[in-house]
Amino acid sequence: MKSRYIFNEISKLKQPRLYAGGCDVKSGDVIGLHDHDFWELVIVRNGLGWHLCEEEKFRISAGNVFMVPLGLKHGYKSVDSLSIYNLLFYPEIFKSLDNDLRAIPGFQMLFHIEPKMQPGRRMRGNLRIDEKLLPEIVKYVNAMLSEQNKTAPGFQTALTAKFLELVLLISRNCHVADDKYYHHASRISKVISYMEEHYSEELTLKSLARLSGLSLCTFRRRFSEAADISPIAYLLKLRLNKAALLLAGSSLSISEIAFQCGFSDSNHFSHQFRNFFGLAPSVYRSGQPGKLPEPLEN
Repeated sequence: MKSRYIFNEISKLKQPRLYAGGCDVKSGDVIGLHDHDFWELVIVRNGLGWHLCEEEKFRISAGNVFMVPLGLKHGYKSVDSLSIYNLLFYPEIFKSLDNDLRAIPGFQMLFHIEPKMQPGRRMRGNLRIDEKLLPEIVKYVNAMLSEQNKTAPGFQTALTAKFLELVLLISRNCHVADDKYYHHASRISKVISYMEEHYSEELTLKSLARLSGLSLCTFRRRFSEAADISPIAYLLKLRLNKAALLLAGSSLSISEIAFQCGFSDSNHFSHQFRNFFGLAPSVYRSGQPGKLPEPLEN
């Protein structure tokens, strides 16, 4: 049993750095702790078992979904013939669609919030999809496996398309089965999704706390725990990333971009942009070699 898995050794596929696989663990068997240089979306197809995560273990069963981020040591122990799907990928696969997907609370919870949760709370088997959706998920994964095996011209595009459709299906339908640990994180994911869609509007800490249904103090604390950043800092970062995309991909003036991204004053926008990216908006737009940074992820 390896202690570390490398994507290229598993997939043999260079682009788009996406691979579908599966794993059956017989009753009583153990897959020891290991990590990898890729991200892994795990879908429990059937059976019962334990997901081992560093010094913890969490009960999992058919319908559970969870993310294993790069570098996290984990493994499995089967109680009753555990069968899982493993979808291996790198986050850049979402590059062109991430802004759209981030508007879905389930995507926020599964791909952004849960992987950042503190040990003892993450991946406790609380995120689930209804078992009635499993046949449709099986269909998507089987289609991905078929494309991988045939490697016909265009298979990588087909593989990516099926994966993104599957991520959309899961994101729209995953829910918290037990809110003992996820109660506040679930609320925060909904607020973040709201921010993704309404970042250009006037959003205050009080209005966001009201949307979460939490007190102002509790909201601020829980948001920082879930997103590893304060609500106002997250909103600023979100607006600046949106502005960077418009600077690079539109002919709108800097003032127009500032207003579209929720800044009431273009000078204030320019100041914040320079602090964040290290360049003035006009320099960022010019794309001078060696000076143009990529917009940072939220």
